Amino acid sequence: MTATSNNEQQFIVRLTEIVYANLTNEQFTVSDLAREAGLSHPSLHRRLKRISNQSVSQFIREVRLKKAMELLQSQAGTVAEVAYEVGFGSSTYFSKCFHNSFGYPPGKVARQINSDQLAGENQHHKGDPVSGKRRLVKSLIISACAVILAAILYFVFRPFANQQNNFENSIAVLPFRNDSPDSVNTYFINGLMEAIVTNLSNIEDLDVRSRTSSEEYRYKLKSIPEIAEELEVVYVVEASGQKYGDEIILNIQLIQAVTDHHLLSERYRREITSVKDLIDLQLEIAQDVVAKIEAKITPDEEAQIATLPTNNLAAYYLFLQGIAHLTTAGYYIKSYKGTQYYKERMKARQLFEEAVALDSTFSEAYAMLAKLYLDDVNLKGTTNKNVELDSGLVFIKKALRYDPENQNAKLLKYDYYLRKGMHKEAREMESVFSEMVKDHTYYEIRCRYYKRMIDYCNVILSFYRYQELKPSDQLTPTWMLVDVTHALQLTGFPDLANTMVCKRLKQDSDSIEYYRSLMITEMCKGDYPRALEYGLDAFHVDSTIIQSALFLMYVHLHLRDFSKAFSYVELLENLERESGIYGKYFSPLKGWAYLRNGKVKEADLQFQGAIRDNLLEIETNSPFAQNYYAYYYLAVIYSLMGNKEKAMEYLSILKHGETIDYGMITDLKFFPGFDIVRDDPNFEVLFNDLESRYLKLHNRVRKMLIKEGVLES
Repeated sequence: MTATSNNEQQFIVRLTEIVYANLTNEQFTVSDLAREAGLSHPSLHRRLKRISNQSVSQFIREVRLKKAMELLQSQAGTVAEVAYEVGFGSSTYFSKCFHNSFGYPPGKVARQINSDQLAGENQHHKGDPVSGKRRLVKSLIISACAVILAAILYFVFRPFANQQNNFENSIAVLPFRNDSPDSVNTYFINGLMEAIVTNLSNIEDLDVRSRTSSEEYRYKLKSIPEIAEELEVVYVVEASGQKYGDEIILNIQLIQAVTDHHLLSERYRREITSVKDLIDLQLEIAQDVVAKIEAKITPDEEAQIATLPTNNLAAYYLFLQGIAHLTTAGYYIKSYKGTQYYKERMKARQLFEEAVALDSTFSEAYAMLAKLYLDDVNLKGTTNKNVELDSGLVFIKKALRYDPENQNAKLLKYDYYLRKGMHKEAREMESVFSEMVKDHTYYEIRCRYYKRMIDYCNVILSFYRYQELKPSDQLTPTWMLVDVTHALQLTGFPDLANTMVCKRLKQDSDSIEYYRSLMITEMCKGDYPRALEYGLDAFHVDSTIIQSALFLMYVHLHLRDFSKAFSYVELLENLERESGIYGKYFSPLKGWAYLRNGKVKEADLQFQGAIRDNLLEIETNSPFAQNYYAYYYLAVIYSLMGNKEKAMEYLSILKHGETIDYGMITDLKFFPGFDIVRDDPNFEVLFNDLESRYLKLHNRVRKMLIKEGVLES
């Protein structure tokens, strides 16, 4: 046996002894175990995950349940007594956990023991009022070593045991069906669903799938067990709603997916004359769902749900509809339907504006308006960037004026400072994160913000911390997999990036994104023929998707097949007109394809527009400029235009930056568009300097991945 496995066994023994010493303490938590083990929560999680592929909470539960099995097999007490002795305050909850772990209820253990032996035991202890307790104490002492040995065998030698038997309060809320005769109420019903999903998500004891994940099943004809298996949940909520004047009728069904058994089938019929009526209905539904799956809802969580966002019922109706339109917009952008996407966003903005017109103190509606304006910076390009950002700030200030504790508004203010390049102010806002519990949700939010700041190292770190802390059966958001894939590609870890690509394919079955992501990895490596193969695979799946045409144009330019590249430019422009989605960052490449095919006027139009966009990025000190990407793009543009001096001027500025990525280095080596600057006598020195900066970034990420246990040293 190796020293490593010996150390792992000793570690498991130590942890098991700590849990065993606190066995009857129902309040013994992950933090308690980490403290007694002398480790931080993340360190304990990482080490235990590596050894047993389980979270700390799962480890504690397994030790408790295995001890329970020992006690039941030795007839040390009733199911209720054993449940108490191993730290379960509820025998019902204990029975459910036991059944999920072993496949049968705890009562069956006693029934499996030989009836004659059981009868003899009963006769032997007849008339002894304390025999049960004596046997329980004796059994606790005798089986201590057996429990520790079982823990070693289970956690060390079965590290990849099926985790689906671990009980989790995982739940998916399927899209609500509008049964009202008026189709206008569809968005209100969907907005109400959003509110209910948000409320359930805020209950710590529940693991709720995102609205985006569930939305995909609005039109899919699949059974509840099939949906539950795909979303990896135990419970599914189906619902329909109707609205007739002031009356709302919601039909809610809570289904245990494996058995297709309805735990809750309730018709909620309420007359809604105030916001409180509607909020009370949402709280009642949340309480009923929690009760039926025997989870817990704290008084603070109930108070949070019961908080009135506004006192104006009409304003709240408009707000709910606005939220539903935003969700629908997200569905359209995923389907590459840009025109519908923009229409839904504009409708959401209109509804939020109408809401604050009815209630000028509606903090959350102001926050949503602020988010729309900040997001428009990316969607509309850079022409009106400062106008959009400053409009967003106006609404952020209003949101915080009427609710200084509005968490969404605080995060948006932090985002505003980042986008404006106001680093001092952003640092002062860091307190908004210090107020948050550093759980998986914290790292999910941090990952999104680091992505916005183009901080690849911290994107990757936040992703792996999220993986360590999230519930084992909770799906990683697709956007997060995309972001970490991109970060790994650009920091020079193509194999790890492709691992994420495969993980995403398994999760969302999107073969187009799968092929396109593999294509990007190969392009970063400089293997353009292989990249072309993947690009064509994606294109053959669906030839109407803009990104596929963009990347095929890009790879053909690398292969110096300018005629073929131009054919994709023509296809691309047709797709852009039809969809309303435009890839502005590819304008220089489109311009080069035009230029190499004799269309000088069209080329100049693309080049000049791209120059304006990047100069404005620099003027507004955006993260894109702060990380020197705007300067790099200007170097690309001038090189494509044949202006060697300007290209070298902007390339030289990159010496002051830290974020020199793998793709940049590959392009500087191989991209034909840089042919003109490679002849410059200063290019080799400059390239060596930039490559050393890339390697510094690569090594920084590598050290972090080794420390996190992702890579071996």
